[in-house]
Amino acid sequence: IWRAPAAFTFEIDEDTMLAKDGPFEAFVDSDNPIERAFGSNFPKCIDCGGPARPNIMMFGDMEYLDDDEADARYEAWETVALNFAQAGKKVVMLEIGCGITIPSIRRQSETYLKRYK
Repeated sequence: IWRAPAAFTFEIDEDTMLAKDGPFEAFVDSDNPIERAFGSNFPKCIDCGGPARPNIMMFGDMEYLDDDEADARYEAWETVALNFAQAGKKVVMLEIGCGITIPSIRRQSETYLKRYK
């Protein structure tokens, strides 16, 4: 797992709303392998050169790699939220962009709601 360089941005064709084909000039000739992987609008794997993919879990995803840093941040949030609830403070959970078709985030929030009561 690696992060995209801070300066990397996708260029979008506003007519098709797809990523434009072509180089990302800032990184094309970079000596840094991660920057070089982001040398086009279609990032490549720094190990094999194949298409890179976002580190998000997708349906039937057997290639998702868990991230220890993300796990630690999540556990820290969970501890703080539980401590607030146990201290009698109100905890608000916002489900932004989750939709109603896939209920996994809502179910997780409902589970926490039951724990925090």
